[in-house]
Amino acid sequence: MKRRIFFSIAGMMLFAACSHANTQPVAQVGGTPPQVQAPIAAATAMPQIVQLWISRDTFGSGDSVSGQVTTSSNVASVEARVVGFALPMQRVSYGHFVLTYHVPVLPSFVKRTFDLRIIARNSRGDRSETSIPIHVQ
Repeated sequence: MKRRIFFSIAGMMLFAACSHANTQPVAQVGGTPPQVQAPIAAATAMPQIVQLWISRDTFGSGDSVSGQVTTSSNVASVEARVVGFALPMQRVSYGHFVLTYHVPVLPSFVKRTFDLRIIARNSRGDRSETSIPIHVQ
């Protein structure tokens, strides 16, 4: 009897650990933005970033850059962050967020590679994060 209880508890713990495993989102640069269905999630579930699309990963002063993020349905907000600069992404439907940004004139010391961090939060404040490198020239 004790053995059965032990294995039942161990199985539930393993299932819980696997169900909260963070899978790496699919990142795509350029081309057509993918049309990915947002997975349905409970409001209390951890937010999940499923797909990240950016129009280009190399840009300079005056360029326009667009991005699209697909998340689980329980995500309340997504922000795009580079170093200390953060921009909120606009939610167009459950699990779908977009952003278009016009790059201002940049000084020469800013022209290098940065990590673009995408941070998704649910209404409780739980967060999920991924990043991709971008090149400023």
